[in-house]
Amino acid sequence: MNKTLLRKSLIAVFFIVAGVAAFACEMNFTLEGQSSSIKALEGQSLNVLPGSKVNLVEGQSYKLMVEFNEDHRNCKIPASDTLFLLNGEKWRVNKETQPLILKNALQWEEVSKTKNVLIIEFTASVIGEQKLQIIRECSKGGYDETITFVVS
Repeated sequence: MNKTLLRKSLIAVFFIVAGVAAFACEMNFTLEGQSSSIKALEGQSLNVLPGSKVNLVEGQSYKLMVEFNEDHRNCKIPASDTLFLLNGEKWRVNKETQPLILKNALQWEEVSKTKNVLIIEFTASVIGEQKLQIIRECSKGGYDETITFVVS
């Protein structure tokens, strides 16, 4: 393969990958806990990156703020169709058998045409690793990420 063809192929692949990423949904997560319940934070908030592990304290309550930005500006899938799976099971309000007890119904607030915000309140009730998967299915890339909470 000659250098010119290889270069053009690499450029084409880059633009395809960049184009797909541009259509995908974007979500930002911020965690707040009771004072000193998030280790080493003392009442501050923590930006949480998907794929990361977050330490929690058993018995403590937290707020996870989710900011959903529609990158492609014409999403036909409402924010309310976002799935939150806790250890592979739909996260449900006051379900005592789940290790992170969800305190409130998941109600999105539309801030603008392309921005929605959700505040999730929960209590860490079981020691161990708990995986929260966030899923949005659509033809423009959607969203599928996981945050691992480590309760001790």
